[in-house]
Amino acid sequence: MAMENEDRKIGQLVEHSIESINESGIVDKKVILEDAAHVKRPEGPFDSLALVALIAALEGAIESDFGIMVSLAAGLEAGAQGSPFETVGSIKRHVAEVVQAAQQ
Repeated sequence: MAMENEDRKIGQLVEHSIESINESGIVDKKVILEDAAHVKRPEGPFDSLALVALIAALEGAIESDFGIMVSLAAGLEAGAQGSPFETVGSIKRHVAEVVQAAQQ
């Protein structure tokens, strides 16, 4: 039950952070808040600036909501296949994994 609540909280945190970037004026097109929706270019609307802003927003929200400091980009290779920032759903999974690892 606690894990389900945490997953729901993380999902809401990710969606809120994406929506804040959608509304910030730094992107021309908005990400649809569906798990299969693409986020980063070339398939999605977020360029590197928008991704950096999203990561910063997520890390700040995690610190505020969970009381832990994390780095969502740590250990990721530039241009690596299977980026965790491809879709809304992959971002939710990545954030959940990072938060879980930081809590152990």
